[in-house]
Parts: sequence; C-alpha cells; structure tokens
Amino acid sequence: MRKEFGSAPASPDADKEKEMYVAALLQEARSSMALITRSLLASGFGDIQDDELLVFLALTMTDKKSAGSLLRTLGVSDQAVGSATGMLLSRGYLESGEDADEPEQPSSALTGHGDKALTVIADELKAQRWANFPFRQGDIVICAPPRSGTTWTQMICALLIFQTPTLPAPLPKLSPWMETEDPHATRDNLFAQLATQEHRRFMKSHLSLDQMAIDSRVTYIAVARHPMDMMLSRYQISHANEDEDRQKDKNSQPALREWLLRCIDDEGFAILMRTLSAAWAGRDEPNVVLLRYEDMVADLEGQMRNLAARLDITVSENTWPGLVRAATFEQMRAVADRIQPAPNLKDPAKFFWRGKTRSGRALLTDHDLALYNERAAQLAPADLLAWLNR
Repeated sequence: MRKEFGSAPASPDADKEKEMYVAALLQEARSSMALITRSLLASGFGDIQDDELLVFLALTMTDKKSAGSLLRTLGVSDQAVGSATGMLLSRGYLESGEDADEPEQPSSALTGHGDKALTVIADELKAQRWANFPFRQGDIVICAPPRSGTTWTQMICALLIFQTPTLPAPLPKLSPWMETEDPHATRDNLFAQLATQEHRRFMKSHLSLDQMAIDSRVTYIAVARHPMDMMLSRYQISHANEDEDRQKDKNSQPALREWLLRCIDDEGFAILMRTLSAAWAGRDEPNVVLLRYEDMVADLEGQMRNLAARLDITVSENTWPGLVRAATFEQMRAVADRIQPAPNLKDPAKFFWRGKTRSGRALLTDHDLALYNERAAQLAPADLLAWLNR
C-alpha cells in the first residue's frame, strides 16, 4: 500500500503489529466499500468490485500468505482470492513476479495502472476518516500540501492555544495527522486519542478542501506556498540523510533544475494545483482561513496576530514576544525532536530546512519559467497564480 497508510513498524513485534494494522485497515475499507467503489468508477476503474477490492488492498499491503490469512478472517474464501487475483492480473492492476523467500510460489507486483487505482482508494479512505470524525465546536483542521508550512502552522496554533513556548506534549501527540504513516494509527486509535483531548483540538491533513466534508463547527486553515519553492523543499528533505559530498552533488544547480522541470510535467503537479485551487475557491468562506507561506516568512508576528483574531483567541501583549520567538525556524530547529521527530531523518532539525522565497524560480531559465507558467495556467485560475507569484 502507499506509504500514507503505513510502513512496517520498527520493533521486535513488527510483523505482528503490521498484520494487526493491515487487518484494521481492511475493515475500514470494507465499511466504506460503496464509497470507494463509486470513487473508482468515477476515476475509470469500474472493474474492481467488493472482494476484488479487498484482495487488491491485502496483496499490495502485505505478503501473499498473510494476505490470504487476513482475507479469510473477513469471510473471503481462498477460491474468491484466487479468482480476484486472476482478474487483477488479467486487467493490468498486478503483474506476475517471484517471491524471493519462496521462489516456487508465484507472487504479484503492482503495475502503474494499479498504482493509480490504489491512489484513488487511499484518497477515499483518508477522506472517509474526516467524513466520519466526530467534530466538536471550535475544532481546527490545518490542511496543506507537504512542505508548504503545515507543521509550522500546527506549531503556531499550539502556541496560540496553550499560550506558552513550552508545549505540554510533543506536537504530533497534541495535533495528530489523520492520514499518518504511523502503523499504530488506525482510524479507531486516532479517534480514541482525540476523544480524550480536553484542549481546543487542532489536527493536520494533507488533503485538499474539496476532499473534505466541511463542517460548520470547524475552522479550516489552508496553507499555500509557491509550487517551485515547495518542490525544492521536497527535494532537499529527500536527500537530507546523505553524506556531505553526495549532498553537494545532489544540490548542484543542474540537479535541482532537472528535478524542478520533472516536477512540472509530473501528475503530482496537477494534484498540487488542484489542492491550491480548492483552498483558493474556499478562501471567502467564514470558517476557512487561507495563509501564504511567504507572508508568514515576511511578517510572522503579524500573521500570528491575524490568525489569533480569526480563531477568536485572546493573547496578552506581554505573552506575544515569547510565542513569536518560539515559532521561528531557529527555535523550532532547536526543539525539533518534540515538534517533528521525523524518525526517517538522522537529524530531525533538518526537517525545518528553509530556502529563501523564490529560490526555486531562481534556478530556472526564462524558457523554463515560460513552460512552468503555461502548465500552471492550464491547471489553476489566473488570480490564484497572481497571488502565489506576488
């Protein structure tokens, strides 16, 4: 399955924990079967139905043996598994492979066609978590594409809510990510965790506003960043663990320019622009706040004060300096292990890499920028692009 729904946990009981997580996610998928099937049909994948959907998920999330065992507990017979697997192979969702541990047992691998279908399923499962979540009056949802300032905005909200630079718990505990890759964070576990919180709740999402069922009791904070800078930040974080010489090579201007040009043509760019367009379209709703990363860099205190007003939070004047200082990148790097532990990074402080604004655009030639502008204009409204380029 895609990483948003859990890599195997690193612990002595990893296999058992992963199996429990996959079982919970399959139950989650089963409870949303009709909605997932509808989304698949709308996206051109109408030939995956019921048992085939569960088999597809199980086979892409775990090994064949474990998948068979989990599916039997859901009442899917071995015969049905075999039939569904044959359909998935014949229709190009899976392709035959070889199991390294059991060469005599044929296995299956995900195809490009299957990966696109899996994306639709994952998005629908994530959307259903929000659709089924029991909101309270005053809840806050922070939604932004990765590397656009989501964690920064979570930190600002935490500072405004608790009004102290010293948070009572690590930020991910105070403000969980509803589509987290933590294999322990099943829907039921997340809902239970949030139900125990007595403070004003604020949660994180990388979904776009049009993928959520908007609740009038909730304030939605959308965060936008110029796509070139956001993609450059993604590149930097993906190479943060490499040694200094390799980083120097990866961070050369030709390598960075090549990465950005690939991103412009990638399907992910279209998804990003759809997310930004949804935030832009909802900006005038009374319970939607649209922030721009570049404005937060230019005037952090002003943006924090504006956000406090939108959230109806009063902060005494003598408290403001400490809160603003705690929201700076320098301070967040100093306590990175409590704000964004980032177990995949050797140094959690590197999560808060910050390039200068317009650094992505500075790497491109005039011809490159013309290609970017042409592609962006096909995917997003002109007034949004003007605002991003401001």
